[in-house]
Amino acid sequence: MARWREKHSKAFREARHALLIETGERLVLVIIVAALAVGLLWLGGSHEMAISELFVRVATTAAILLAFPVVYAWKFVSFSAVGTWARAKLNLYLVIAAGFFAAAVIALGLYFWDQSRGPINCDWNVWWIGWSFSAGQPIRMSNFQIVGYNRWDNPIVIQNAYVRSDIDNRHIDLKLYLPRRAGLQPAESQVIPAKQQFTLTGPLVSDGDPMLAAQFRQVFGRSSFVFNSEIVRRFTNREID
Repeated sequence: MARWREKHSKAFREARHALLIETGERLVLVIIVAALAVGLLWLGGSHEMAISELFVRVATTAAILLAFPVVYAWKFVSFSAVGTWARAKLNLYLVIAAGFFAAAVIALGLYFWDQSRGPINCDWNVWWIGWSFSAGQPIRMSNFQIVGYNRWDNPIVIQNAYVRSDIDNRHIDLKLYLPRRAGLQPAESQVIPAKQQFTLTGPLVSDGDPMLAAQFRQVFGRSSFVFNSEIVRRFTNREID
């Protein structure tokens, strides 16, 4: 037990030396600065963040909070036989730098992957086709209603948004609606504000009435949602069911 206590004391002392927190005043100052940094990191930005931004925040928070435990663990292990060899062959600071480099590469990869997903994030858990029925009457499809979220920090100008039938190339143009205090309201322009939820909706009409479900399957049983000339998602009768 005394041997482990001695290792702990030595590792603790060397870790404080390595991180320049050898005095009590420096330790208190580091704790305050770290707490402020983590607080600003999480409270200063949007809560609706991209995956790459979330990864960067988590990695930075971990680097701040785990700096001392990692150095302490390295020092403690280094007093064993294997640790003595590793300490002689490896540079602690190079190991830490390599870890940060690997985290940066992962964050960069996640950033480009996240950017490739496009500016909008559609919620497909919400039923994207409005429908209705009454007793003794067939089911009718009234409109497309695609709910989404602008993930980016800039407004998005809608150049075109529609659902296209991949069977007969029929288009249903979609108009922008935004949530207001009075509920969902038509937008004044086809511009989605930054970090804003929205709904794109377009009527399904046949001979002046909502489209019959059987006709809808015939026309839109295979279809595509197109946003700014990019296909966001393809639909089949499986999604309709």
